[in-house]
Amino acid sequence: MATTNVPYEMRNAEEVHKAMLLESKNYHDNLRKEAERVLATHMLEEHLKELKLQADHADKMAKLQCAAIAEKQRIQDAEARQLEAQAKLREAEKKKREAEIKAREAENAAKSMPPIPPRVATPPPPAPKATPVNQPTAGQQAPAKSASELSASQSATNTGSVNQSQATPQAQPPPNPFAQAKPSTQSLFAQSQPSAPQPTPPSLSQNPFAPKAQSAAQPAAQNPFTPATQPTPAAQPAPSQPNGQLSANQQGKQPDSEGTRPLPVAGFSAMVDLPETKRYIDIHLQLKMLRAQVKPKGKETGPLKVEAGNQGRAIRIAIGQLSAGKGNAVVFTKLRDIFKASLAYRADIGQGPQIVLIDPSPYVVRTPAPLTDPEAKNNGDQLPVLFIYLLSVFAKALVAQAAQESSAKPETAEPIALAAHQVFSHPDLLWRGMSMIDILVAKLRKSCGSLFGFRGAETKDTGRRTLGWKQEDGIWISEELHYDRMRGIGAFYASLCLRQYKNRVNPYPPHHYWRAMAAILSCPQQERSNTSYYVLIALIQGYEQKFLHFYGDMARYALEAALIEYPKGAREMNTAVMSLVTLGEKIQKEGLNLPQ
Repeated sequence: MATTNVPYEMRNAEEVHKAMLLESKNYHDNLRKEAERVLATHMLEEHLKELKLQADHADKMAKLQCAAIAEKQRIQDAEARQLEAQAKLREAEKKKREAEIKAREAENAAKSMPPIPPRVATPPPPAPKATPVNQPTAGQQAPAKSASELSASQSATNTGSVNQSQATPQAQPPPNPFAQAKPSTQSLFAQSQPSAPQPTPPSLSQNPFAPKAQSAAQPAAQNPFTPATQPTPAAQPAPSQPNGQLSANQQGKQPDSEGTRPLPVAGFSAMVDLPETKRYIDIHLQLKMLRAQVKPKGKETGPLKVEAGNQGRAIRIAIGQLSAGKGNAVVFTKLRDIFKASLAYRADIGQGPQIVLIDPSPYVVRTPAPLTDPEAKNNGDQLPVLFIYLLSVFAKALVAQAAQESSAKPETAEPIALAAHQVFSHPDLLWRGMSMIDILVAKLRKSCGSLFGFRGAETKDTGRRTLGWKQEDGIWISEELHYDRMRGIGAFYASLCLRQYKNRVNPYPPHHYWRAMAAILSCPQQERSNTSYYVLIALIQGYEQKFLHFYGDMARYALEAALIEYPKGAREMNTAVMSLVTLGEKIQKEGLNLPQ
């Protein structure tokens, strides 16, 4: 029954109410179903949206991961290309260095080749014989000379010409005592003869720097840094050639003229043959073995390894804290305390803590005698191993610091040298009253051979090792770095020698500075290297006033030989030679008058 068409009077009938309730129930059921359907549809749509968002997020993350993988691969490829480029660059630099070395070797070989001897003059053609005539000529009437008479007259003529040629040089003015541009027989072979060390310059009566104005009868002034007791070339017998070569007379051949004499292959200063210099080589080898025993490599342990490593680092850190000028007192005190503590350090070597001792005589040039003072410190036959080891570490750190900093700033060599003196000259750190500075000098000899008379070709491996050219990972460092190292070590050496104290004795006095300069200036022209020029510059620059303070006028003549005459003998005017010339001009402009 439709409730909308129910008559009015039937509106309260039970059937009408039931129909209305049924209709309302159906309506609500349909409405609920529709609502559930709409809700289900909405939830499905939301779920689909969520799934889509998840899919989009997953897709985005996948893309990001792919991009990250691609970027990582790109970076790896770029690093690989960079490493390959660096390897190619190193290979190219190595080939370039090898090419430069070969070029320099070829250039040196070309320079060392003897010049072509002059061509022998063609003898004149024989005179034509005269045609005989009816009457005899004067030549036919005179008796013919015998062959002996002809040879005698010819030898007399030759003797007269030789005497005349030998007498001609005596009328010439004396040669320059410092000139080395054209080495004579004496300058070529004088260095092969050992000479006694010259701790102080010769007296004024034997002044090797005497003024050059001499008469023709007087001998020419000699090089101030050649051995004083050497005969002149005219009175000197045929000397032995360096490197085992025989002279022309010893080989049964006539000696070459001055223009055709071949240059010697190599040579060393007489300073190299001194027992003192040879001891420095032995000391350096002994120190290497000592360091290997005290601080073995790898995981091997030793009774002193830990303490030696800690104190060695403390020494290197302290040296790195040195600064130019004053204000290094704290560093000096710290260094002295480290070495004083090493004298009393006790290590456990299986029999309880005790001081590990060693004989220090292999690490000094000469063994001092015991002191008579019963209260003298370190007066026994042995010293602690840790003390000797730390002195070796200290010496290496000093040289490394000077080589790194003092090339660009020579004034930084002063505090480094002061640190060396604060340790090596301290009364509590001496052995029988003698300094252990030979350990430092042995390291200096190894790092800069030019200071001790060693010479070598910069184009050859053996020559570079002799000069102290450093290697990194088996490759020689560049020329610029090498020359910087040599300048720094030279400045440190000068500051180490040219120093005087009121209450202490300089353990490495100034005569070592004189001998180092002599070893460089006595080098023949054909054996000079750029290293020697840079070391000479470092020895002089900033230290000329101290040099004059110790040696006076003798220093002026030495500076003249170094700054004026020595560059004149250079084979080529390169950067090293021009730097030395510029230094000489600068010093003269500043008011230092050198003898001319």
